[in-house]
Amino acid sequence: DDDDDDDELAREHASDDKTQEQQTPLEDRCVFHVYRHLSKTGGTTARFVFDRQTVFGDFEYPLEYGFDEKKWDDLLVRWRKKADAFLANNQNENAFSAPPPRTLVEIRGNWPSNWPAEAFEGRILTDVETLRLKYGENSSSSAADDDALASPEDPIRKKSCSVTTSLMLRDPFKQYESFWRYYIEKRQTEVHDGASDENLALKKWPDAAGSAFWGDSFAEWASRVPSMQIREALGNKCVAQMRQPGFDAEFRDGTWVRTGNHSFDAATCDHEVTELDFRRFEKLLRRIDVVGVTERFDAFLLRLAEVVGLRRLEYVKSNASRKNADENEGLSVDESSESPRNEKRDASETERISRAVVSEVAKWDIQAHLLAKRTQEEEIKRNAIGGTDGFEERLQTFESKTAVLGGKTFVGGVPKRSPYVWVKSADVKASGGTLKPVVPKSFTDETGGGQAVAYIVFDPVTLVHRDDAEQSGAACVKGCTFDAPT
Repeated sequence: DDDDDDDELAREHASDDKTQEQQTPLEDRCVFHVYRHLSKTGGTTARFVFDRQTVFGDFEYPLEYGFDEKKWDDLLVRWRKKADAFLANNQNENAFSAPPPRTLVEIRGNWPSNWPAEAFEGRILTDVETLRLKYGENSSSSAADDDALASPEDPIRKKSCSVTTSLMLRDPFKQYESFWRYYIEKRQTEVHDGASDENLALKKWPDAAGSAFWGDSFAEWASRVPSMQIREALGNKCVAQMRQPGFDAEFRDGTWVRTGNHSFDAATCDHEVTELDFRRFEKLLRRIDVVGVTERFDAFLLRLAEVVGLRRLEYVKSNASRKNADENEGLSVDESSESPRNEKRDASETERISRAVVSEVAKWDIQAHLLAKRTQEEEIKRNAIGGTDGFEERLQTFESKTAVLGGKTFVGGVPKRSPYVWVKSADVKASGGTLKPVVPKSFTDETGGGQAVAYIVFDPVTLVHRDDAEQSGAACVKGCTFDAPT
């Protein structure tokens, strides 16, 4: 049956090798890791954790949100050049002359370019697998003894690189609600303040707001949006439809009146999910090294640290209400997207209707989430040091360090002060030489961190010493989200 097939896939995904604990110091490790971020699954929290690696100089994070193909190609060229130099350098006394690259990449897409999201299944994963074949004997969650890789014919293989990928899914009921609250609810309830009837009538689909276009509830909106996570992972299932109105309406007597469901052109917006799409997703999942679910975000993060080498894992937990605490477990504040309801409802009846709608419209996402959960469990059992029990002990230790400071809950403990911060490049230029760019040895490029252009801050950013930035009054705009209060 389907459950047996899912278990078989999970077993196939997991390697028979046990991960060697990080015996090689991070400074001596060569790394290339790609994380596929799906909407409202905890990806922004993961992004902020990645940012934090850069302000310690541990990793670069060079590609901005929605990069284009040329930037991907340029990164591969730079990374190969630095990795080649590292692998070819066998003189211990000159080890610092060719330090290894350590690169993190987030695949998100949608803006300013859809290219990375659309190219993930085909081009990007293929490129990563090509890197792994050439550089990554100790990748795919199974580190081999470096010396075992040497041979008289190819002595540079004494060293190798970790080349890996990761992906996280979320319980579809929670992912749909989070998506609705963040992107859709405001469109349903948007009020036109003082706009004339004529101007209001000019707003057509998909720009018009209001319940006539967007539905009058979570359930009505969700009924028009099939399995979002599979669609986003595959990249070519008209992801834009997820943020477009599901209904058509006409302007009559000063208001919009719904006329029916919007008809999406299958040729230009193939958004329906079929069993064939799910089978594609299964194949894609086999190619991912670290699979997780948002409900076990801490386990995903810790496993990523063990495979990739991340050292700065502390993050700020959401200040969620007790009612929604389970939904927001392991998410930073901006991930939960909680907003107060505007009117009292029969919560049990509303939830019953909502769950029934999502159960039908997201049936393939439900299967995908269950598969991801099993895959996460099986990968830990097969690959983690000490198996499931050993990993759970380390996870418990990590979570036991959680502390509250300045009204914030820091999972994993209060973070250390980073030596560097990202500031606007304009502030560096205006400092008259007080602020000087810092380029850690792990970087392949001078602008190789903080995604070059900061998330939300669209100005170019530069890495500088934190003390210098504080003395000059330059504000940190990247990598400081999880800083401890001072």
